[in-house]
Amino acid sequence: METGESDARATRRSARTRRKTVKAAELRLENALHAIDSSESSCADEDNHVNLEPPRAPQPNRTRRVPEGLVRGKVANENAEHTRARNLVEGQNLERTLAAILGALEDLRADNSALKAYNQELKTAVEDITRELADTKAQLADARAQLLELSGELRT
Repeated sequence: METGESDARATRRSARTRRKTVKAAELRLENALHAIDSSESSCADEDNHVNLEPPRAPQPNRTRRVPEGLVRGKVANENAEHTRARNLVEGQNLERTLAAILGALEDLRADNSALKAYNQELKTAVEDITRELADTKAQLADARAQLLELSGELRT
C-alpha cells in the first residue's frame, strides 16, 4: 500500500512541477540538494529541519488604507482643525443667510399686511360700485317704464 501511495504522491508532484515557473523549479532543486546534503551528515535530523532561507520581505505597495476616523497624530489634528474652521465659516455663512431670510420674511409680512388692507379697500369699492350699478339698473328700468308710458300716450 505504501508503494501505491508514494507513486501517487510522485505523480501529483510531477503534475504540479509542470505547472510551476522556472524560478520555482530552480528553488525546489536547490532545496532538494540541500535536503540531500543535510541527510548525509550524521547530525541532520528530518524532524529538526531548520529553514535557513530568510523570511520574505513585505511587499512595498501592500499597505492598508487607514479609515478617516482612525487617522492619528499631527495630520489628524490638522485635519480636525481644518474641519472645525471650515464648519465655523460655513456656520457663520448659514447664520448670515438665515438672518437675511428672516429679514426678508419680516418685509414680506409687512407687505402682506399692506396688501390685505389694500385688498379690503378694493372689496369695499367693488361693493359700492355693485350697489350703485344695481341702483342705476333700477333707475334705468323705471326710465324705460316711463318712456313706454309716454310713447303709449303719444300714440293714442
